[in-house]
Amino acid sequence: MGFSLGGKSAKSYIAVDLKVVDTETSEIIDTRTIEGTSESTSRAFSGNLFGIGDNAEQKKKAPVGKAIRAAVINTAEYLECSMVDKDQCIEKFNKKEERRRERTKSELSLDE
Repeated sequence: MGFSLGGKSAKSYIAVDLKVVDTETSEIIDTRTIEGTSESTSRAFSGNLFGIGDNAEQKKKAPVGKAIRAAVINTAEYLECSMVDKDQCIEKFNKKEERRRERTKSELSLDE
């Protein structure tokens, strides 16, 4: 006889490295890394009372699919900004890129 509560979480990450190439000159005119992350959680409840038991689990969407979708959306928004809108929105992406680089550098431990 007993009851238990539990849960799980999962996190996914994806990065897309873009190069925008001028097809007439073959010159690389822009490079950027676009990221997508997602986290999902599930909750579980199980119980047994006088030999009768049940296990119920509530899951959310898989984080891998959500991370891929986030990266694709961010990639499309960046390409529209870079190639169509030009300078009007690029500062937003420059700030994201700066934060991404700092986060990436902090993950690496170097002997100094």
